[in-house]
Amino acid sequence: MGVMVKESNEMMTVLKQPSTSNTFSIVFWAKSHPSLDLSPMALKRLRCFDCASLRPATRKFSASSYTSYTPSPPTPAFPYSAPVPHRAVIRVAGKDATKFLNGLAAVKIPETIEGSRSFYGSFLHAQGRILHDTFIHLCPTSNAFLIEYDVRSPTSFLESIKKFVLRSKVGLKDVSSEWDVWAAWGHQDALERAKGGQRAWKWGNGASAALNWETEPERLSDPSENETGGWDLRAPGMGWRGLVKKGKTPSLAETGSSCQATDAYTLHRIMRGVPEGVDDLVPMSSLPSESCLDFMGGVDFRKGCYVGQELTVRTYHTGVIRKRIMPVQLFPLDKSPPSDLTPLPGSFPHPLPTALDIRLNSLPTSDTPDTKPSRGRSSGRLLSNVQGIGLALLRLEQVQTVWRGEGSMSVVDSEGNTFGVKPFKVDWWPVENPEEGQEVKRSV
Repeated sequence: MGVMVKESNEMMTVLKQPSTSNTFSIVFWAKSHPSLDLSPMALKRLRCFDCASLRPATRKFSASSYTSYTPSPPTPAFPYSAPVPHRAVIRVAGKDATKFLNGLAAVKIPETIEGSRSFYGSFLHAQGRILHDTFIHLCPTSNAFLIEYDVRSPTSFLESIKKFVLRSKVGLKDVSSEWDVWAAWGHQDALERAKGGQRAWKWGNGASAALNWETEPERLSDPSENETGGWDLRAPGMGWRGLVKKGKTPSLAETGSSCQATDAYTLHRIMRGVPEGVDDLVPMSSLPSESCLDFMGGVDFRKGCYVGQELTVRTYHTGVIRKRIMPVQLFPLDKSPPSDLTPLPGSFPHPLPTALDIRLNSLPTSDTPDTKPSRGRSSGRLLSNVQGIGLALLRLEQVQTVWRGEGSMSVVDSEGNTFGVKPFKVDWWPVENPEEGQEVKRSV
């Protein structure tokens, strides 16, 4: 194994060979040149390098082993951490793992992934509807992918991709008994902006936006035997997302801090307008752009062939997005709605059932001041919610009606109780009313 060294436009090759005395014998060959110093002292200063140490600091997914990388800088601990509920994990390994997943996932699976990079992605049905929303992590102890998904899905993720294996040299295994899914947050806003992450969206003709990272945040931590993960880049402020060995807690959690309940994580992501799991992304029903997967990077409109690609890309170029998932505030009708998203645990000790119908109520006019608000057509449906804050899939036209003060929204629970619904715009979304091809940039 050798290293090429160049001096005064001449080339010499340094070859190292182990001897029986555990020392290295160095053999030089060089063209004659008066400036070439081959004195004993100069030779002593020369070191033999393993070629592997000169390779890029990346980790490749293939049959070959991966190389080492430069450790990431120290990162302050996160004061909040919580297990993510209802998640299972499968391992995808083998020579063709990257190629196999690239034919299925709606995001690009890179051949080379730096450090402990984890990324968000989705798997679609052939009709372009969502089957599974996932996080794809690097296995810290083997050359494999670890994919987490919602275990409550009526369609088994493992079974749905197993039928595509055919002759691919990949192995699939459920490893949910080995890993827990965790999230950690609290310092993320300052950290991500300091690390220079910047999103850029390119609008299509149908109000879908293709996400492209101009600069990505640096990795958070180095993978270890007990942990792997990275930035949760679905929305600013989401923090860290990763896998931790059963019975352990994330190393990024602040020492002495108490782990939060799963509801704390649910509230955290809802406040940032991030849908997740079958409560928000209903399998075989939800569409990627209506579910904001385009904003969050869960679908790639520029990628080549994958299951569901044709209808998804057609929507980007020619479709019309009439609905979006956005945060909503639930509140009792005898109280005024809060001006900002505000948890109301006293009024909502338990979550309302998902899939409840949200309706638009027209307000009384000056001609009929004594009439009650009339209930019009459905505006959408309520999704995951906790402590009076939830996500809802709403018609954008009717949301604008509420924001103009020309109507209100309400929902009736399974016991017949009626609550007000106030939709909120997500501040990190790209600008409205775009022109095709227009690019919008936002820092992380």
